[in-house]
Amino acid sequence: MERVTVSSKGQVVIPKGLRDTHNIRSGDQFFVSAVGDELRFRPAPAIPETRLETVAGMLKQGHTARLDDAEVERRIRARLRAEDDATKSG
Repeated sequence: MERVTVSSKGQVVIPKGLRDTHNIRSGDQFFVSAVGDELRFRPAPAIPETRLETVAGMLKQGHTARLDDAEVERRIRARLRAEDDATKSG
């Protein structure tokens, strides 16, 4: 455990050895939380938060029609029947 000093601006310098070991670079961001009498620093994700508007429709398959409940049931029964038949033929 290393001792650090808090500046008048509330800044703390992370010792070089820890920065090197944990690959901490200038500009990296962290989440800070209090757990009991400890302060914990957790690296913020490198990938920026994405807004729903940015990715909406990304996985949409234009050719796929919605299935009604009866069709879903029919396909499930057919799949289960096929799997059951496959276990009997071997």
